[in-house]
Amino acid sequence: MDSCRDFWSLYENIPMPEPVYGGWSRDLAGTPQGFLAGAYENTNMHLFGPRQLEASRRAYYACITQIDYALGRLFGTMRENDLFRNTWIIFTSDHGEMLGDHHMSQKNLFFEGSAHVPLLIVPPAGNGIPHNLTVDSLTEIADI
Repeated sequence: MDSCRDFWSLYENIPMPEPVYGGWSRDLAGTPQGFLAGAYENTNMHLFGPRQLEASRRAYYACITQIDYALGRLFGTMRENDLFRNTWIIFTSDHGEMLGDHHMSQKNLFFEGSAHVPLLIVPPAGNGIPHNLTVDSLTEIADI
């Protein structure tokens, strides 16, 4: 998904966080090559310079903001039509993106950037079902 220009422009002049590197991935030459296979095959992100990495993060943040905006519209319509009393809301994602962390891209390995995804479950309002809980344990699609 590519974000609309309006969402991209929200991040145009905002500094982006730098990618995360571990002691084992500080420099590209010293990073174990097996970890980089996905980047080699799909994006060449390991060759991106600082400005390209920053642009990739900016695009990702713009996409997230566009999704947040769309969800806000959906929830507003649900509120206007009194649909929260009989609707379960389940929001998750299949994977995150590495965005240059450890010189990687996409979702090839179970690192924080690719495996840490949201799982939000909102039960219908007013039915006595516990709500506003935070669970810090790992989840998977089978939990739904």
